[in-house]
Amino acid sequence: MIVGRALGPGETENELVFITKNPNEVRVGEFVHYKAEEKHSLCRVMSRTEIQAYPESFLDSEKYAPKKIASTLGMREENNVGRYRVKAKILGTYAEEEGEFKNLRVPPDSGTPIFKAESDYLEKVLYPSRESGLLEVGSLLNREEGEVKVKLDMNEIVTKHISILASTGSGKSYTVGVLLEELVKENNRGSGIVVDTHGEHDTLSEDEEFGEHFEIYEPKIKISNMTVDDYDLVSPRPLTGKMRNRLYQVLENLRKEVNFGFEDVLSELDEEDQTEAGIKWRISSIKNYEIFDKSIETSLEDLCVPGNFSILQFPQASEIEEKITLSYFARKVLEARKNYKKIQMGKKIPKKAETLEFPILFFLEEAHNYAPATQDVPTRDLLRSIAREGRKFGIGLCVVTQRPSRLDEDVLSQCNSNIIMKIKNEADQNSIRKSVEAASEDLVRDLPGLTPGQAVIAGEGLNTPVLAKIRKRKTKHGGTTPNVAEECKAAYDELAEKKNRLDREMEEVDKEVL
Repeated sequence: MIVGRALGPGETENELVFITKNPNEVRVGEFVHYKAEEKHSLCRVMSRTEIQAYPESFLDSEKYAPKKIASTLGMREENNVGRYRVKAKILGTYAEEEGEFKNLRVPPDSGTPIFKAESDYLEKVLYPSRESGLLEVGSLLNREEGEVKVKLDMNEIVTKHISILASTGSGKSYTVGVLLEELVKENNRGSGIVVDTHGEHDTLSEDEEFGEHFEIYEPKIKISNMTVDDYDLVSPRPLTGKMRNRLYQVLENLRKEVNFGFEDVLSELDEEDQTEAGIKWRISSIKNYEIFDKSIETSLEDLCVPGNFSILQFPQASEIEEKITLSYFARKVLEARKNYKKIQMGKKIPKKAETLEFPILFFLEEAHNYAPATQDVPTRDLLRSIAREGRKFGIGLCVVTQRPSRLDEDVLSQCNSNIIMKIKNEADQNSIRKSVEAASEDLVRDLPGLTPGQAVIAGEGLNTPVLAKIRKRKTKHGGTTPNVAEECKAAYDELAEKKNRLDREMEEVDKEVL
């Protein structure tokens, strides 16, 4: 279908301008193409501007529509109104062998027909053509729902990380649920850990179809399994060299006991010794945390199961306990994957060292709390390391936040795929411009106008950025916004009924007394 004709190149060699009388067919984000060297050269619409409209005097009639006035005056509508200047980004021709676009940098001649891209062609070029390792997250926003599916490359997601960025209520947690459903499907069978700060993902484990692939844990760290490095990790202040040496001696002496706790460690330390007093202060500051246990540990074997995701929840824990838990288990996963890599390379590892034979993807809700831009917390350096090195060891991050500007820039910039939903805050938009390589200005400009469930999806998870509608979940969403008026009224009615019941009971008592 011809939707217009080329006017000429745009402001850069990667842009073209064409004229159309079919504005509904070339909405922002739509895909069009022209012939270049006998091949389709695909373009994405960036903006459109009306250049020929009805005279202003036609627009102030309460009785007649502008079209009727023009017709009465003998004006031919198709020649005089409804013309738009459209700017589009030239993506290039698709090379099937390489599975990517090759930009020939050959803008069309003036008058060249511009066609609306066919749906089957788009599905062919937007993502790899294979059965497994693809995550169907939605469909193109400007087409009928489901007409052109949007699928992300699972390999790119896990090895190069992904971010989900959106204002509150725009669909972040809902989208996480969609990704998790896709990851555990038969052709994918992904594995990982979900840090579920607000307890929104219980419904995944309760689902009849998907429930067997999700397990909820309130994680525990066994005190007698902790090393000096673990103590250093969870302490409010780092251990000095002398403290590390002394603590190592204490822990080695206590290893003879099967299960020992913090009190046993403290009893081995002398308050009068400055080094030991420093260790005691650090342990005393964490000894009452609920995440520590004298006899129970949530093991890597529990958390990391092929084809399953473990959902970590913290109903009784403080925010610092959540950070300590993530640090502890993320470091164990990283070390286990490093050990497995060493074995593959023919290197030796310690006998008791843990290994992990398959890739792991971490989902971090409220990621700005674990890797804040301006605050030093136990998790930030570790997440920076995973963001930088995870590709080598098969550890991925999915960072989810409503405040990109408060998320550590190093972590965000390492996310090579991005699902970006409604973002109004200018500071957050600027953070996206700065840290998200695939977010061009025309895409960022669209963010405030998106409605819940709509997203800009960009990066290496698919071949070109798209405007998409996130698909409907198959599992029940657990993070719905409460109906404030309904819940308040229900609470009021319940209280009123309780008062009425008490009044009736008192009346009965008074009657009996009289």
